[in-house]
Amino acid sequence: MARPNILERRQILARALDPFWRNGYEGTSLKQLEEATGLNPGSLYHHFSNKKDLFRHVLLYYIEEQLLTRLNHYRRNHPPLESLRLFFSTSYRHDDIQDYRCGCLLVMAMTEGHRDTLSPLIREAVVKLEEGFANALAAAGKSKEHSRILLDRYIALQLSGHLQGSRKKLDKYVARIFAALPDQKSGAELV
Repeated sequence: MARPNILERRQILARALDPFWRNGYEGTSLKQLEEATGLNPGSLYHHFSNKKDLFRHVLLYYIEEQLLTRLNHYRRNHPPLESLRLFFSTSYRHDDIQDYRCGCLLVMAMTEGHRDTLSPLIREAVVKLEEGFANALAAAGKSKEHSRILLDRYIALQLSGHLQGSRKKLDKYVARIFAALPDQKSGAELV
């Protein structure tokens, strides 16, 4: 089988995303990846050196095509703080619960202990998220310095979603996060 062109490779990554997102790296079997992508093991290993290599490419695809794209979409189409609130709440709100995928794949990758191969990719994604948060805060007249706290709250939200999964409780948590943002002039601390 010839190397896939960019479109074919993106399709493979998009199809492999679902089992990794639903089950995590450890919980995803080769059989599940074969079924999702429509490729046999030989073809998968022809395009990716191993399962971890495929996961790394899937995670990069997710960060660029899902996570940062969603943040940028809300930032372009909504007022700054509303864009952040939507970014937070759409990470767990889905019209069709069958399509729910357990929060953020980036946060899942952080918790699965892929430090050996994924740390640089995860760090770069975290920096980009924090920059997006900082830019939205600045546009709203809030201190950019609170972007790290927002990032921490986003990660906590994703972990909470795994544990409680109650949209109502998660909505209240998101409301408290954004209600606690101080005005830039007040200089009050976000706790």
